[in-house]
Amino acid sequence: MNILIKLKVLLSSMVLLSVALSQGGGKVKADNAQVQEDESVKINVLKNDNFEDKSNVVIEIIAEPEKGTVQIQGQKILYTPDENVVGVDKFNYKADNGLENGSAQVRVNINPVNDPPTGLSLSENSVKENAAAGTVIGKLKVEDADADDKFKFGLAKDNRSDFSLDGSNLLTKRPFDHEEEKTFSIAVQVTDSGGEKIIENVSVTVKNENEKPILVIAKEISFNHPESDGKIVGRLEVEDPDENQSNVKFKLTKSRDKDHFKITRSGDLAFLREPDYETPVDSDKDNVYNVSYKAIDSKDDKLYVSGSVNVRVKDAVETEVIALDKRKFVAWAVDHQPYHILMVFVPTLSEFEFHIRLIFIRVFNL
Repeated sequence: MNILIKLKVLLSSMVLLSVALSQGGGKVKADNAQVQEDESVKINVLKNDNFEDKSNVVIEIIAEPEKGTVQIQGQKILYTPDENVVGVDKFNYKADNGLENGSAQVRVNINPVNDPPTGLSLSENSVKENAAAGTVIGKLKVEDADADDKFKFGLAKDNRSDFSLDGSNLLTKRPFDHEEEKTFSIAVQVTDSGGEKIIENVSVTVKNENEKPILVIAKEISFNHPESDGKIVGRLEVEDPDENQSNVKFKLTKSRDKDHFKITRSGDLAFLREPDYETPVDSDKDNVYNVSYKAIDSKDDKLYVSGSVNVRVKDAVETEVIALDKRKFVAWAVDHQPYHILMVFVPTLSEFEFHIRLIFIRVFNL
């Protein structure tokens, strides 16, 4: 009976010794460490462990960290957090000197440090031409490892006459013309809450918009047109500001004397019939004609500019040809070709004098 009791006591002692050995007998204790973001720290995990002889202790990592890496360097462990990671990380290690062993956890607190901004972009990088001053182009977006960082923005001096900032919004300061200014490169200084600064460029494109034609002449113009000058009165000067459009379409609109005119493709205003001062056909019979017109965009009929024209027909000195006896013709030969000289008397209305004009008439087979 005594033998059985002794065996039980021996077995119990062996179990307790085994548990003690597996747990290091309380010799391996947990550790805490601090490290700065993006730096490394060497942790002396055996410093607080109760091994009598630490010279031959072997360290083994039995549970890897989640936010970094560990490397055993002799009897120390080098912990390196992942880039731009902060917070708490953990790993487990085992220490064994051949007679005693145990395991424990190491808790690492990764302290944040201020990271400088690394990039800048614009949520929208284009604006329509002729957009009004104060139009929001887009929002400035900063690339920074510090997720909750705050930023201040500043424009370079060369860009301040064209753009402005409202917080992180980039705004226009004036309308832009695509034909004159297609793109802008804007220098922006970014300062984070820790005072770190970068200067980055963002680009803005001016989007082409179809624009209505522009009158080069006044909206209301007048022409003095001598009746002897024929049908064409004058040209209506109109331009299309779009670089890919050179022509406009013309159309006469409702007006008093519209039915007596046309506009050619090149923009010439012309009478349908040659005017006669002595028999005016304008609505008031006073030789002053009024017509209105539209100059229409070649791609969009909704884009046009309007104008009006007053045409004053002026009386012209009319030539009277006085018939002479055939004997008054003078024969003349040039290069063996027969010519005749006809003397024509023209009375001047203002002076009642006669001027002689020589009209050369080539006559064949005389």
